[in-house]
Amino acid sequence: ALFAIFVFLFEPRSGVFVIVLTAAYGAFAYTLYSIAVAHANDHARAEDFVKVSGGLLLLYGFGTMIGPLLAAGLMGW
Repeated sequence: ALFAIFVFLFEPRSGVFVIVLTAAYGAFAYTLYSIAVAHANDHARAEDFVKVSGGLLLLYGFGTMIGPLLAAGLMGW
C-alpha cells in the first residue's frame, strides 16, 4: 500500500525508476512469508511446527489467488 501511495503521489516520469521500485518492493515483500513462518514457529510448540507452516502456506496461497481478483474488481469500480 505504501508503494502504491508513493507512486501515486510522486508520479515518477521514468519507466526505469518504476521498474527499480517495483523490483525492490517485490524483493522485500517476498521475504515476509519466511519471517511470518519463523515468528509463528517461535510461538508454537515443537509438535505443531508442520501444522503451523502448512496453515500459513495455505493462507498465503489463498491470498495469492484472491488478492489479484479483488484488486482487479476494485480497480474497475
